[in-house]
Amino acid sequence: MTGLLSGGFAAHATPVTVNLGQSAENFVEHGLGPDVGTGRGTYAFDQGNCLFDGTNTTCTLSGAFTGTTSGFTSGTYTFVTAYGGTGAQSPIRGISTAADPNLFNYLSASGSTSMTLNLFTTGGHLVEPLVAGGAATATLLGLSFTYVAYACSGVAVAACTPGDVGLTNGAIGQGPVTTVVTFNDAVSPTTTTTTLPTGPCGGIPFEPPSFASIDCRLALLLMDVNGASGLGTYQAKLAANVIKARSRATDGGTLCRQSNVKKTKKRLQQAEKAMNQFVHRLNGSAAKRKLDPMLRPTFVAAGTQLENDVKTFRGTVACPQDAPTS
Repeated sequence: MTGLLSGGFAAHATPVTVNLGQSAENFVEHGLGPDVGTGRGTYAFDQGNCLFDGTNTTCTLSGAFTGTTSGFTSGTYTFVTAYGGTGAQSPIRGISTAADPNLFNYLSASGSTSMTLNLFTTGGHLVEPLVAGGAATATLLGLSFTYVAYACSGVAVAACTPGDVGLTNGAIGQGPVTTVVTFNDAVSPTTTTTTLPTGPCGGIPFEPPSFASIDCRLALLLMDVNGASGLGTYQAKLAANVIKARSRATDGGTLCRQSNVKKTKKRLQQAEKAMNQFVHRLNGSAAKRKLDPMLRPTFVAAGTQLENDVKTFRGTVACPQDAPTS
């Protein structure tokens, strides 16, 4: 039971393939019934744990990855899908293949849809855009999902298979997935070597805070969250908070290069809010009961420090002087 994204992508000389291990979250197929023209099943997809922030929806799949290309042999990943709107019904649509009704091809996505693969290793991290503006990027060569398990709900189906779910409007099929992604990108994960200043961010000073230090620290925090299995059911939601904070801070850097101070500060405020939600989630009474008493305070401290530093930076940022280098 596999989902496949295919297209007329140009061949590249040095493709990178990474195998994303079983996701901690479910990939959800919402059956929309048979396609009028072909009779094949159609779907709307929730690609992981989805959160709506009042404007946009962000869905996350996460786990460990392996590969054979130097710099991409092992680590953790987040596969992040984002689009505008509430996600009451996902704008990401698919259709079962003619050859096998249990496989699908993507059919369409809204113009606001993006899919981004984040790879975190001991040597650094890579952010690989796979879909932007609702279309595959030039570097995406292949993307396939395979269900590890599959469960059905909603409107009853004859058999609990992706094929039958697609043919039944209102049926839902879901389960954790493994994913194979192939992309062409000459940029390996950011690394620290002996020729660089020491420190977890390659010598970038944490104080005073800057776009570069905030981005690096959020990447390190995300790596720690994804590697902390002791966070249990909190792990995916905490990762989503960090991903959102990093995305908003990155947007702020872009706006700062354009000398738009007002919007830069707004994006930093949104990043600060995401980290506030991160800390608030960990400080809830349920989290205090369920999480390891040594583990939880570590993440509370890291999140609080980042929240405070983003707030400080928001108050002092000058544009374009403080904009990150492109």
